[in-house]
Amino acid sequence: MKNKYSIHIVWSDEDDCFVATIPEFPNLSAFGDTREATIGDAQQVLEMAIESLERDGISLPESKNTLPFQKHSGQVRLRMPKSLHNELASVAEREGVSLNMHMVSLLSKNNIATIISRDIDSQFNKLLEHQGQHFSILRRNISQQQSQDDLESSSRHGWSGRSQKQNKQQIIIH
Repeated sequence: MKNKYSIHIVWSDEDDCFVATIPEFPNLSAFGDTREATIGDAQQVLEMAIESLERDGISLPESKNTLPFQKHSGQVRLRMPKSLHNELASVAEREGVSLNMHMVSLLSKNNIATIISRDIDSQFNKLLEHQGQHFSILRRNISQQQSQDDLESSSRHGWSGRSQKQNKQQIIIH
């Protein structure tokens, strides 16, 4: 069955798998270990939903299947201070490109830098969380080891139920 609906696929850290959704059918989703398996499952779920709707005489939703760049003309009217306009135009002239091309280049670089920065922040936060978990485990293990050492020490010296100060006094007395 051929349909015109798009399938969006993303990785979910929470679910630890790929998740596919169909924008026109917000209640449909599919999960999988690989992109291919997830897309295949999503297509099956979508086909079953379409068959069910058609069988029940319910009209299908309009396809939202448009590429992101088809929504915009690619032109923007931009106001800026004259000093910034002059500076940008001077740099573009020195580099031998149009002002438009120079501004597109700057915007692209900034966009890429923003994406990379977000990815670095995300990875750094995951690392901090992971380290925090390790430190918690390490502190718990040290505490358990100290408690165990204290118990073993007190049982060797017959100090159960006494404070460390009383135990030290007992050592001094003997």
